[in-house]
Amino acid sequence: SVRARDARRRGSGDPARGQHLLRSDAIASELVAQAGIGRDELVLEIGAGLGRLTAPLARRARRVVVVEIDERFATRLRARFKRTSNVEVIHGDALEVELPSAAFRVVGNLPFGATTSILRRLLDDPEGPLAAADVLVEWNVARKRESPRPTNLVSLGWQPWWTFDLVRHLPASAFEPRPSVGAGFLAIRRRDPPLLG
Repeated sequence: SVRARDARRRGSGDPARGQHLLRSDAIASELVAQAGIGRDELVLEIGAGLGRLTAPLARRARRVVVVEIDERFATRLRARFKRTSNVEVIHGDALEVELPSAAFRVVGNLPFGATTSILRRLLDDPEGPLAAADVLVEWNVARKRESPRPTNLVSLGWQPWWTFDLVRHLPASAFEPRPSVGAGFLAIRRRDPPLLG
């Protein structure tokens, strides 16, 4: 069977990019509630792992498309949610899979080592259909992104179109395998209107 300690490894046997799984169903449900998912929304979940966020997302959203890079986790997720009609599981890399063409939201526990790359794919195109993102990221990254004064060109490039709110801190003990630092739950929202036309 798949264990959380295997989260660091991809299905291909290559090291994964810092995937740390949530240990608590209760915390997962709280995070999904804090995200404020609507009944009519399409949610792309990145890094589902064992499905702790997937279950409460499925109870709230119209449709949940799960992207999981680890083949073993993807197989387990398909088995767990095979009778849940609004959940689709895709075994793939969030940096490579086709994103929805209709309006969608992202919820996920992003692999720490791929956080910036994934955020760039989601946020770099302000004309894209992404409506909002609620993501768990490494704590220092969360604090950097929330800072009102951009600390690098990446943040500066996003600031005219997106806001970043650090909603919650989760200690390292909330994850397995345990990371060296905790995580922050970031709520990313579109600016309306944007700072640049």
